[in-house]
Amino acid sequence: MKLVFFDLEFSNCFSGIGKVCEFGYVMTDENFNVLEEDVFVINPGNDRENRFFIDKNNKIDYSFWYYPIEYYYKQPEFPYFYERIKNILEGEDVIAFAYSSLNDVFHLESAIKRYDLKSLDYVCFDVQKFTRVLTFENKNPGLGAVANRILKKETIESKRLHLSKDDAYITMLVFKKLFELSNSKLKDFLDLNKNYGIRTSKYFLEKEKILKERIEREEIAKYYKEVIKNEQDNLKNLKNPAKPAYFTRELRFSRASINELVSFARSKNMYLVDNPTDAEVIVYKDKNRLERLLKNIEEKDYIIFEFDESKGMKL
Repeated sequence: MKLVFFDLEFSNCFSGIGKVCEFGYVMTDENFNVLEEDVFVINPGNDRENRFFIDKNNKIDYSFWYYPIEYYYKQPEFPYFYERIKNILEGEDVIAFAYSSLNDVFHLESAIKRYDLKSLDYVCFDVQKFTRVLTFENKNPGLGAVANRILKKETIESKRLHLSKDDAYITMLVFKKLFELSNSKLKDFLDLNKNYGIRTSKYFLEKEKILKERIEREEIAKYYKEVIKNEQDNLKNLKNPAKPAYFTRELRFSRASINELVSFARSKNMYLVDNPTDAEVIVYKDKNRLERLLKNIEEKDYIIFEFDESKGMKL
């Protein structure tokens, strides 16, 4: 088993996307003997959007990065290093680690997508989560705070802040110390804390699915509001007195289902409203959802129906 501890640095994170300017790593065997270590200094891109972060005084905070800014711009851009990074993280029998790993994993994927490269597939554990066995005032302590507390000063005093290779090395030392405190075998330690790790391909598929579902929900909600507006305009076409009806959310899962609800409501001389407090009729399918809804709105003598797709509404 090989363990890879890595860290990224960015020129900026405008729009929530880190422009990678360093990839540092330390590779060890399962006894934490260092096999190799290196740092790839990367040109984040020459466009203004990729510039190095500007502080509030409109000056570059040079202390944030280890190398001079000009040095970064003289290096190749990310695609030049892609295959090397891929081989490091996807290597045979490799497990990766990073501190607050989702940040690095996400921005590494952003760099890959930015240059239209193929996503990587590797297992990565979040070392920050292993620190939960310790007591910190901050539930998510920074790497420096943890290192200063559990590591000997002489082991880290030569390391340099914001040099990704050194941050990766300190991450390795922190994980090693936490592992030693567990008095267990490495495989058992990782199995016990498997929830602290992710398979990146699966993680991003799930994220993509969640994002797609959220977009679909937003589109359906927007369409429903348009339908509600049309319903108000069509009131004159209904027999008096038409009743305002609120259909609970589980009945509005697609455009087609909303259109069916409109037809159904009109057949019962009702029109749809978006707010249950504006309704005289509430139509539900999920009893638990109905109970939660009624707890959160003012008491009123609602006419309540259960919706049965095969039979229509029943009292």
